[in-house]
Amino acid sequence: VKPIKAEPLMPPYSDVAGVVAVSSIPDWDFVADWYSGISSLKAKAEEPVKDALSDAFSGKNPKNDTEKARIIYDYILNNIKYSSVSFRQSGHVPQKAEKTLTTRLGDCKDMSTLFVAMAKEMGLKANLVLVNTRDNGKLDLPLPSIDFNHCIAHLEADNKEYFLEMTNNKLPFGALNKNDIGAMILNIPANNQKSTGSNLVSLDFKARTPNAIKRNTTIKIQTNDLLITRKNIKYAAYASSMRETDADISKEEREKTMQQSVSKSFKMPIKLTELVYVTDLSKLTDTVAYNYTFTVKNGLTNVAGLTIMSIPWTDNVESEEFQGSDKREFTLEYYLTALENSQETIRIELPTGKGLVEMPKDETLSFDGLTCKTTYKMDGSTLVATRVVSAPIDKCSIKSDRFVAFKEFYNKMVQLDATQLAIKAGK
Repeated sequence: VKPIKAEPLMPPYSDVAGVVAVSSIPDWDFVADWYSGISSLKAKAEEPVKDALSDAFSGKNPKNDTEKARIIYDYILNNIKYSSVSFRQSGHVPQKAEKTLTTRLGDCKDMSTLFVAMAKEMGLKANLVLVNTRDNGKLDLPLPSIDFNHCIAHLEADNKEYFLEMTNNKLPFGALNKNDIGAMILNIPANNQKSTGSNLVSLDFKARTPNAIKRNTTIKIQTNDLLITRKNIKYAAYASSMRETDADISKEEREKTMQQSVSKSFKMPIKLTELVYVTDLSKLTDTVAYNYTFTVKNGLTNVAGLTIMSIPWTDNVESEEFQGSDKREFTLEYYLTALENSQETIRIELPTGKGLVEMPKDETLSFDGLTCKTTYKMDGSTLVATRVVSAPIDKCSIKSDRFVAFKEFYNKMVQLDATQLAIKAGK
């Protein structure tokens, strides 16, 4: 067997190496029924569970099943601490829902079991799902096995299907992280119901809140300096990341972190002058909104009577290590670095008496479902530039025979994001 040469952003070895798999388990139905049997008894709504529900729903009047589920989800994530410590985990068997409540501690299967117990007590249809996360690969479990590394909750409410990640207390209801989306999962029937035709499937959660970022940026030119204001909204997993980094630190630490983050995008020194969080970071809202203003000193370059500036896209596409290769043997897992959906509008207010030497051209790039669209227009003396990049996770596995074409597409995105403006006196 020839050795495997590592490539940037390649799949895990389970998907590319030769594998010998042996199993004495007859089929996936056997696994699903076995796990249903050992977990159903743990998801009973005994007195502590009922007391917790009374506490969770006190003063609330949910209008539908989805709102009921959200209340339960928020209660668990706000009151139970996730812990994944090997010596306290009971193998594959979840602890009783009441124990998770009384100890205020649980791992993925414990917290998911607690959700199922509380949901069923409220008349909701919920069950467990065993997960082999995406970073383990699509082919990690070629035969029926119990070697899953994660557990989440499944819910059917108001004619929609939800998959709920219970281990991240900063993640809003109905959102998933990258390693959950597209993971291989096994649905576990509730209440010892017999499964029929069970199989591993890729997690496809159509009702989830998309992982996205929207930004509106205004740039004022002051001599050679740039005064930049950004208004940002982060959705789902990106909102979670913002809470994780900023929710529990001081105002001074937040400003220092933001200053360092923004500085990476500019060659010249920047000074943060304002940072305001519109959203309460302590609440599990679907989005996090925040605004900040900063000044870029000497952000413009003067050449032969022209003023040159780059368009400072916040989430610009940068050069990656894989661009150094002309061919690949294995799939390129672009989802590992891609921002799933990014939208930004930049308004550049040109100084009085000055205009653009040349209007940038609109561009649309696409590759097998991945798109990058940039448009420009003038609004009086203000240039309005809009950029939308979409990289759906299910479109981000680039087969080796498509790598050259993808590399060309990616290089064009890098060049497009490096567009510069030339400003001159007169219009």
